[in-house]
Amino acid sequence: MPSTLITTGVVVLAASLSGFIFSGYSMARRVEAFNQAEPPSMFHFVQSDVRKQRFLGRDIHLTDTRLPDGQNGLLVQYGDASISIPAHRLDIAGFESLAVYNEWVAVLAFSPIERGELAADWQQDPRTRMLVVSRQAGGYDDETWGSVRVRDWTFLFTEFKPDGTFSQREMQFRDRRGRLPAEHTARLELEKAGKPVPGPEVRLTSIEPIEERTWEWQAALHALPKAHVSRYRFKTDAVHGSAESPGMGWTLPAAGTSVLGLVLGAGLLMGGSVRRRV
Repeated sequence: MPSTLITTGVVVLAASLSGFIFSGYSMARRVEAFNQAEPPSMFHFVQSDVRKQRFLGRDIHLTDTRLPDGQNGLLVQYGDASISIPAHRLDIAGFESLAVYNEWVAVLAFSPIERGELAADWQQDPRTRMLVVSRQAGGYDDETWGSVRVRDWTFLFTEFKPDGTFSQREMQFRDRRGRLPAEHTARLELEKAGKPVPGPEVRLTSIEPIEERTWEWQAALHALPKAHVSRYRFKTDAVHGSAESPGMGWTLPAAGTSVLGLVLGAGLLMGGSVRRRV
């Protein structure tokens, strides 16, 4: 009986070790292929709470204001251009710092990181960009439903352009099913009204999706409550893969099974080497 256990243990160990080496090697190759197909985009972000600053030789000034509908807002002046954007309701009006808007509005300057390095004079780098990200509560009150209806949050990106103008885009994170909540809601409203619902290729709103591995994704995280940042994780990673790369696939469960086999084989060897007293 002990010799049988030892023989079985050796066979299980050998098979499991072979499986672990093969699956581990295949896993490493798949991870390498994924990282080559989906290279991570890295950016250096700096958030500022200062209301007055300069960018590309023009003065930037942000002041509290009221929008025509009575909503609280920020008047953004950039050289001779100006624009008003919605902002969270303030508890303290005229506060010197923009810190009162934290987790709702973020003024950001960012520059790309290439080969793990940031240009020493990144602030003067022509690739450096600056913008204001403002989080909106999807039409709900900021202090009530708007603070918990996370899937309906939208982000207004107001970027300072080199020619002294602004560009604006309203964007939104996809839900867990990969749908854009604003588009999904618009289709539900058409369906409830008994109207024909167009196919997914037809856009019903002007809201754009925030795609993974983009600077927009990283910028939006600065306008989120800190407790919510961890929920925004990439769904396309080396484990799950993407359209261009399958990810780990079968190699992950195969490696896990091989480890269990190694433990079982070691247990059989140990059990077969125990000598019982007669």
